[in-house]
Amino acid sequence: MIQPSSARVEALLFVAQKPLTVKKISQLTELSEEDVRGAVDELSRAYAGDAHGIVLLRHVDSYELATHPLHTETIAKYTKEEITGELTRAGLETLTVIAYRGPMTKIELESVRGVNCTIVLRNLMMRGLVDASGSDKGEKKYSVSFDFLRHLQVSRIEDIPDYEQLHHDARLEALMSTAESGTDTGEKV
Repeated sequence: MIQPSSARVEALLFVAQKPLTVKKISQLTELSEEDVRGAVDELSRAYAGDAHGIVLLRHVDSYELATHPLHTETIAKYTKEEITGELTRAGLETLTVIAYRGPMTKIELESVRGVNCTIVLRNLMMRGLVDASGSDKGEKKYSVSFDFLRHLQVSRIEDIPDYEQLHHDARLEALMSTAESGTDTGEKV
């Protein structure tokens, strides 16, 4: 059984979906850098060998959780299914919000939908329906892709039904502005 501090680091690495430095892990977990190093050493030992489907990757001073190379074939089957299968309701909702309100940050999107959108965004990006670009504040902004427009057979996003009305909806403007300021009105749309 791993220590609580190691479990905290593990949980953070699991949701991060990208490598994190010891310094960043330390800031986010409020553990000392020495404690973070101890935690990743413990996790590295716990994931050693072939008994787990996950490995801890280490590169210089950064760490990331990834699937074990032994399970590449299984992961490839799942990924292919995710990309070629029908969109889920969550995927359709997210895509619709981005189409009518984008470009928008993940925080803005989540304030409109009322749920975490990390995995749905990843799936839509893997399908080529959504693109991410940097913004002035360093946050990614999500918008529909050219493939999305091609699929709908429109030459510009403004040509989708009711675009003007939904793009400028006052209630959504209020939700998105409160998301940017960090306050929550509690209202869901």
